[in-house]
Amino acid sequence: MEGGDGMGKGRVLAGRGLRLRPCHVRQNDEAAAGVVAILLSILVVLLIVTLITSVWMPVWMKDREARHTRTVSSDFGNIKAMIDNQVLQGDTNFIMATPLTLGTEGVPIVGSDTSGTFSINYFRGDIPEFYCNIHNQSGQLNVTATGGMKYASNNHDFVDQELAYENGAILLMQDRDEQVIKVGPQFTVERLGPTVKVSFVLITVSGVETSMEGVGTVLIRTQLITYTSSTNSFVLAEWLNLTMITEYPDAWFRYFNDALLDVGLVPGTDFEETITGTSPRVLNVHIKNVKYFDLGYALIEASLEA
Repeated sequence: MEGGDGMGKGRVLAGRGLRLRPCHVRQNDEAAAGVVAILLSILVVLLIVTLITSVWMPVWMKDREARHTRTVSSDFGNIKAMIDNQVLQGDTNFIMATPLTLGTEGVPIVGSDTSGTFSINYFRGDIPEFYCNIHNQSGQLNVTATGGMKYASNNHDFVDQELAYENGAILLMQDRDEQVIKVGPQFTVERLGPTVKVSFVLITVSGVETSMEGVGTVLIRTQLITYTSSTNSFVLAEWLNLTMITEYPDAWFRYFNDALLDVGLVPGTDFEETITGTSPRVLNVHIKNVKYFDLGYALIEASLEA
């Protein structure tokens, strides 16, 4: 009996042990399934984040930077229009302010700020970045304009660009090679038979050299200090020479070349253009047979306010 009881107990225990094993298997399967689900969730989140940061975010940021570039270009147009209006009115009593947005704020975690830099009267060492002198053969004329304003972007995705205001013109440069004058200065040429009439308004931008970088909006304040004009008629037609130091000599070269060609002047015969030097690069425009020259000269004081 005792042996039988022992065997019975053994069978009961064995039976109990067999009944417990399936429970352990189900718990292990449930735990494994939970781990797999968590891992899949993490992978899905990582995939979404990767798609956002590597595909969608760059496209979105590039579009934002492109829109901001167009906004800055419009702001420069407003600056030029404001100065032109001040010169036209000849009123030295008013200070006008034009806003300009330096950059765009980024998105936390996935996108950084896109900053920009605005400068007034920028220099290359002791040499101003912009210098324009006009003189004629007889020495009756010798006038110089200096100073300018410049914006440089610091884009992450869209192509970097520079916009500059020089002598009443708006210039654009990108990739350090492509230069173009978007809006020209107040410069006209007329052919009067064998002679030529030239009209040019020179604009000097005065004020303390200053620069500001960031993403906020700044105010560019401008005030007309003085404006003078004169009409010059030379006894005999003579040459007129323009010498310009600028970061954008190629753009100015094409501008003057097109303006002179448009009125029928012939390169080499009626005018000559050259670019010399390396740093700085100097543009020379030599116009022959000039009989009349109308000169305007404006002195603008510019300042920057955050």
